[in-house]
Amino acid sequence: MNERIEKIKNHLRENKITYFVGIGGVIVGGFGVWAISQKVEIDISQKAFLNWKSKIIQEQKININLLARGHRGNIVQCDQTGEKWPSQNLCSIANKIDSGVLSMHLNGKKEHVNNKTYTNLGENFNDRLVA
Repeated sequence: MNERIEKIKNHLRENKITYFVGIGGVIVGGFGVWAISQKVEIDISQKAFLNWKSKIIQEQKININLLARGHRGNIVQCDQTGEKWPSQNLCSIANKIDSGVLSMHLNGKKEHVNNKTYTNLGENFNDRLVA
């Protein structure tokens, strides 16, 4: 038993750099995946006094919004009620419709779903539905 433990210790001593590099790679890779999935907002503000005697202030703001990657869904509208949903999935949940049946209807393969018709208004580029 002691010989086996000594072999393991010797192996770890001889290969410790390989293990450190491997662990470091996993940490860096995990951080990279986390960083890519985050929403980044950068706000750059500048204020300048136009005249030292007056109280007039000029403010310049630059907002940069980088959203998490991925498709946000297609905006769907009910033709009868005019109600809108930010994605097909939320529409199917709200109306208790099978998402596959709704997709077939939006692709023109079914005339109606539960006696209602829906229209695909295109891709949702916002964080939330702006009607």
